[in-house]
Amino acid sequence: MKHNANYARIAFLLMMCFPLAACDPGTHMNPKGWTRSNDFERTTEFERVLITTSGLFGLDHWDHDSTEFRILNKRSSPVLLESADLTAQGRTYEAVVLGIATPNQGWIRRIEPNIPARVEVKWNFGKPLREVYKESVTISLRLRIEGEIHTLEIRYPHGES
Repeated sequence: MKHNANYARIAFLLMMCFPLAACDPGTHMNPKGWTRSNDFERTTEFERVLITTSGLFGLDHWDHDSTEFRILNKRSSPVLLESADLTAQGRTYEAVVLGIATPNQGWIRRIEPNIPARVEVKWNFGKPLREVYKESVTISLRLRIEGEIHTLEIRYPHGES
């Protein structure tokens, strides 16, 4: 009997604590005009490069964010992810482009033809996401394709998912 009472107390404490731990407000935004590939991901094609992302999301108190782009280069030559900027409320934040993790070369940003790649980009804002993401944001991905820079502007409308 005492054993069941302990389980009941533990269950009660967990039920009381769970809302406090799980309900931290957050933000999730998806790119406008991209095709829904499943419940969480959106896809588009730009200059014969297929790009998929799960969007931007994070807890409101975070002062940073990162997102991963899954990229399939359908061209016959490599594509290089030069840079990624995020613009919000008139301010532009330059990303750290981590690129593709490789066992021998470290992080690379070169995307070979017909080989799926995952490229991570990260921003440090110096202020909470609730302030940065309170309006729509735009990510500018700059890809070097056959020696020329091509910029893909990705718009994330606030309040839409």
